[in-house]
Parts: sequence; C-alpha cells; structure tokens
Amino acid sequence: MAGHTLRADFDGGALSSDFGPLLLRGVDRQIGLTERLATAIHDKRHLSSIDHPLRDLLAQRIYQIASGYADGNDANSLRHDPVFKLGVEHLPLAPDQDLASAPTFSRLEHSIDRKDLYRLTKAFVDQFIAGYSEPPPPSCSIWITPMIPPMASRNSPSITITTRAIAICPSLSLRGRLMHW
Repeated sequence: MAGHTLRADFDGGALSSDFGPLLLRGVDRQIGLTERLATAIHDKRHLSSIDHPLRDLLAQRIYQIASGYADGNDANSLRHDPVFKLGVEHLPLAPDQDLASAPTFSRLEHSIDRKDLYRLTKAFVDQFIAGYSEPPPPSCSIWITPMIPPMASRNSPSITITTRAIAICPSLSLRGRLMHW
C-alpha cells in the first residue's frame, strides 16, 4: 500500500499463515476481475449502511476461496487476518479496518437476482475473452453451466452455486480449457 512498508519479523505478533491474498491482489490489479464483477452487480444496499464496498467484498470472498477457505463462515476468523486485510488493501493492524463477516456475505449472496447473474455471466465471459490477444473466432463455444454441490438440496436457499465454463476453440488450441468460478 502506498506510504506503508511491509516488515517481516518473528516476534510472534500479528500472524498469518497465508501469503496468497497478496499474490491474488497483484493478479487482480493486472486483470481487473473484481472491479469488472463489482460493476456487474446492482448494489441494492442503502448508502448509509455500507461498511464494505462491493468490490472489497468480492475481492475478500474470491481471495478466501482461492486460498482454500470455501466456507463462508471462514470470513469470521479471516476478517482479522493481517495478510487478508492487506490483500483487500486495508491496513493490517487497524481494528477499525476489519474485513466483512460471514453474515455480510450471506446477505450479499441472497441479494443477487437473475439480472445480476446474467451480468456476472457476461462479465466472466468478457474476462475470459480479454485474456487473449485477439478474440476467439466464431467457431469457439463457451459453455457456462451452474453446478450445485451434490449433497445440497435444490430447495435450500443457502446453498452456493458455482459455475463451470468450458471453452472449445478448435483453431486456438483451447480445447477443454476449464475455469471454475
């Protein structure tokens, strides 16, 4: 973060076992994924009740999942983690800059509607295409399918549905490229 230095010592102070969020932040800055996704979601929260900007929420959740913390409840302990806080560009030791809690993510996930899902899908496809120097030819097919965890009940309102995309582009040698979101 501008104006701050990162210091490592071994005195047993504020500890973290993860370094991934800092690496993910660097990649995210380069490709702009969380920014693109944040613009795809219509934020229905009242301005006076927003503690965490939508882009920060998406960055925190994506970085947690990518770091192996798929359960939304992990946010309750990781919200104080200094490296996760740095990953979302918060000061690591400032208690007033803690990250979002599990209930915040639950409310966010339940606020997403069909129009948001459509825009998110479009944002993912745009992000996929932007990863190449020239757009895929018309013969390229991208299949995006929702995946419900096998043990989850389809009637449960609290399940997380992930998305799988398979791109088949015979002329670009992308056959079978698999992306999990």
